[in-house]
Amino acid sequence: MIRLRRCLLLLTPCMLLIEAPHVNQESLLRTPVETKKVVKRQTVCPDGEYYTGLYCCKMCATGTHKVSDCTEEHGKPDCTPCRKGIEYFRDQECHRCTVCDHGEGLETLQNCTAEENTKCQCIEDYFCNATSRCTHCEPCDKCENGKILERCTKQKNALCEENHRTRMALLAAIVVTFVLIVTAAAAVLCCKRNPSTAQAGVSKVRHAFLKS
Repeated sequence: MIRLRRCLLLLTPCMLLIEAPHVNQESLLRTPVETKKVVKRQTVCPDGEYYTGLYCCKMCATGTHKVSDCTEEHGKPDCTPCRKGIEYFRDQECHRCTVCDHGEGLETLQNCTAEENTKCQCIEDYFCNATSRCTHCEPCDKCENGKILERCTKQKNALCEENHRTRMALLAAIVVTFVLIVTAAAAVLCCKRNPSTAQAGVSKVRHAFLKS
């Protein structure tokens, strides 16, 4: 009987060592699944709420922004209103209102509200042809030495007769120069194939250039 008890005492540590790996392995297999379930349950919040890392909190009301998160599940955060005339509300945040800088040729078209930013426009005799929000306006041309073909608007500069003629003359000069270059290049290519024809082409180019 004494020998039997001694044998059992010696076998007990061995049995624990054999069972321990199975227990640890089983727990390791369960842990990722259980952790995944917990994370998924915490990060999925109802509509109108956001996740803080601990709780699902309700969104701040329109026109207010968050100061601090809630302290319980589905609780209300600490919110404060946007400052009237200084901030406007968008994307759950208060943004500072734009100031229309008169030094940049701008004036206020519509004041900042709780839900919409300030709208600016160019002051009189200034224009801005930007496709998006304009931050700087340029002074309109006065057409002092010519007739006004198109008056200046908030989005487009004035078109003066003198400036129009200058632009047309410059455009014509560019076209003539381009034609002469193309003709000269064609004459060089012809020179390699037929020298007599090329000489005639060069004479024509020279005559056209002198005439222009």
